[in-house]
Amino acid sequence: MSLSLSLSLSLSLSLLIVGLPKQVVKMLIVVVAVFATLWLPYRALLVYNSLAEDRYMELWYLMFCKTMIYMNCAINPILYSVLSIKFRRAFKKMLSCISSQEKRFKELTSYHHSHNSLRQKENLISFASSTKITWDRKLEQPL
Repeated sequence: MSLSLSLSLSLSLSLLIVGLPKQVVKMLIVVVAVFATLWLPYRALLVYNSLAEDRYMELWYLMFCKTMIYMNCAINPILYSVLSIKFRRAFKKMLSCISSQEKRFKELTSYHHSHNSLRQKENLISFASSTKITWDRKLEQPL
């Protein structure tokens, strides 16, 4: 049995003893196992290069290690959403809040634009009528 597997088993048993729900322990084990698996190529390269006289610096392997590390970052939200009901609920709630805020913003901006265009028309009519009155008064004044 590998060291990481025995560590995760002992960790899961201790967490169950503490009183965490089984689902949380399962999620923690999966996240730790995926983390260890995806970081293993890079860590193995570091150990090898620190012990060996001739360093291994093949470009394809370095790119592979980098890709695996990025995959670890990208896969975490997917793992959380698959394994945690609370995460799914919170994520849906967050998305619904965002969509309702966008909807409210659109409603406010459309009201604001329609209200402003109406106000602009009223101002234009008011300006035109006041200008006409002023113009008419100037015509009525004797030269």
